[in-house]
Amino acid sequence: MEPWFDDVDDRPRDAAFFVESALDDLQCADVDLNRYEARRSVRIADAVALARRNPQVYVHGTDKDALGQAVRAAVFDIALRLRCSEEYVRGVLFTAEQAMAHLPLLWQQARDGFVSMYLVGRTVGALARVRADFGASEEELDLEREAMRLIDQAASEWALSCPPAAFARRLRTLVDRLDPVGAAERHGRKVRERRVVVHEDEDGMSWFMAYIPTIEAIAAKRRLTSA
Repeated sequence: MEPWFDDVDDRPRDAAFFVESALDDLQCADVDLNRYEARRSVRIADAVALARRNPQVYVHGTDKDALGQAVRAAVFDIALRLRCSEEYVRGVLFTAEQAMAHLPLLWQQARDGFVSMYLVGRTVGALARVRADFGASEEELDLEREAMRLIDQAASEWALSCPPAAFARRLRTLVDRLDPVGAAERHGRKVRERRVVVHEDEDGMSWFMAYIPTIEAIAAKRRLTSA
C-alpha cells in the first residue's frame, strides 16, 4: 500500500501542513493504543476476578488452595488464548490491580489513553518502597496511604508533561523522600542480595552479569575494558 501522502505537493507550505497532519494522526494512534492496553489489562483483571469468585469453573472445592488453583488456571487459560506467557499475564494483572486500588488518578488517565501502561507499571513498582510492613500500626498505615496518594498525584501530572526518563527520575526522587526506610538501610539490604549470573549464549559465548554496588560495577567495567 502506498503512503497516503505520496501525491502531496512538495511546496514548503503544503509539506508543513501534511507533516503536521501526519504527526497529529500519530498522536491520536498513540492515545488509541494506550486506551486499548488499559482496556486489555482491565479485561484480564476481570477474568481473574471472576475465577476467584467462581473457582468451580476450574477446580473442585472453595478453600484457599482451590482459589489459588483457580487463579493459576485462569492465568494459564488467558495466556493460552492470547498466545503469550503466563508471566506476562501475571505482570499485567498485578499492575492493573495495584493501579486500580492505589493510583486512581493515573489509572483514569491510562483508561482515557493519555498515559501508557509502561508508566503505570513504573509507578506501581515504586509503591513497594512506601508500603508498611506486615502487622504495621494504624499510624504507619496512614503514612502508607498518604505516600501513595502523593505518588499518584505527582505521577498523574508528570506523565502528561515528562518523557519517560525524566518521569522515572522524578518518581525515584519522590519515593526516596517518602520511603520510611533510610537510604543506608536500603543499600545494606540490597548488598545482601548481590549475586552473579552466567547466561549461556550461542557459539561458545555467555553473558556474565553481576548484581553488585554501583561503584564496584563501574570499577569492574573499567578493569574489564582495559583488559
